[in-house]
Amino acid sequence: MKSLVKRLISEGLRCTDVVRGAVSRWSEEARPGECVILYYHGVPEQQADSFAAQMQALVEVAQPIPASYEGPLEAGRRYVMVTFDDGFRSVVEHALPVLEKRNIPAAIFVPTGFLGRPPSWGRYSNAHASGESVLSESELRRLAANPLVEIGSHTVHHVSLQGRPEPEVRGELLESRRSLQEILTREVFLFSFPHGASDPLHMAWAREAGYRRVFTICPERVTSRMDRFVVGRVAATPDDAARAFFLKLVGAERWMASCR
Repeated sequence: MKSLVKRLISEGLRCTDVVRGAVSRWSEEARPGECVILYYHGVPEQQADSFAAQMQALVEVAQPIPASYEGPLEAGRRYVMVTFDDGFRSVVEHALPVLEKRNIPAAIFVPTGFLGRPPSWGRYSNAHASGESVLSESELRRLAANPLVEIGSHTVHHVSLQGRPEPEVRGELLESRRSLQEILTREVFLFSFPHGASDPLHMAWAREAGYRRVFTICPERVTSRMDRFVVGRVAATPDDAARAFFLKLVGAERWMASCR
């Protein structure tokens, strides 16, 4: 019932957007450009085909742009950024070929304390049963050579930063960035909060640590310009139904204001 109510609200918001768009065209008023940022985790082999269908749908309705893009969003156009939390090997094995085929850039956020190891947090606490593994140093170096891929930090230990003391939070922000920069021999400017847990102090400390953009999991749709330091994202999974995924692409889930 809860999922049905959410779907109905999103459908209602989509209808409102369609009406507003029609009014703008009738009045010859330019509709602002808009951008939605999606975030995935892993893409297991059995979901590779459904992920491919989603990416095909994406390029048919929106222009994919890099997660680091800063600048105007052309009026009347829809843009989408694709991101992946956790740095799982399944993304490189099953998602990256799909993205390359369609020239879709993506950002991958990596917890540096788990490089080359299975995850052991949250739903992956039984890590070996999950079948997932975090990319290794050598795999990250090879991945960094791909012009479609940006690599960002996801802390060291994939911990929720909420309620933790300042030295620990700052350490997670600084050390993860430092480690990635040593591995990649380039600067790292993107950061994703594990579990979406953050507050204004965390944002300030992330900026002081050298990040230029940080990502939460509060759904939103950015309009007119992509120039924010803090950007919210919409959760997506490869097994999302086609209509549900379309609603995410067009920003119809932005009403879900609370962070998860």
